[in-house]
Amino acid sequence: MFRLITTLLIIVICSSLSAEQTTRKRLKAKPATVEATATDCDTITPDTTKIKVAGYDKPLTSRRESFFVTNYYNKELKALEITFNYYDLSGRHLHSATNTVECAIPAGETRLLHIPSWDKQLSFYYHLSPRPRRQSTPYTITHSINNIILKK
Repeated sequence: MFRLITTLLIIVICSSLSAEQTTRKRLKAKPATVEATATDCDTITPDTTKIKVAGYDKPLTSRRESFFVTNYYNKELKALEITFNYYDLSGRHLHSATNTVECAIPAGETRLLHIPSWDKQLSFYYHLSPRPRRQSTPYTITHSINNIILKK
């Protein structure tokens, strides 16, 4: 019995000595490669008739907001800066948020985009989303597109 315990103790000690170290030291970050360079893109103030935002949605339990963007330019849309203003149904201003969203929307096409929700406590829902069972506050939005980046 003593030999068995001694043998098991030796095996445990030896296996812990040869344990592989899983943390890496002295790693250096490499700069990320960017698909499009600054000379490949144009940043412009958008023509409101050539970029359309529609289909906004944010259910009560969602941690992100989604919306569709249609690109009517003759160039690919690479990114857009959009500001959402949030209001309760009586018109009181609740919040404002500006987000830059990277995207790849070809000319004449529509894509679904997502941004993080302003509602961190999950107590508000968009008034056109399904009405939740629990007590919560409906809201409405306005939006404006500040800048866009088009591929040349």
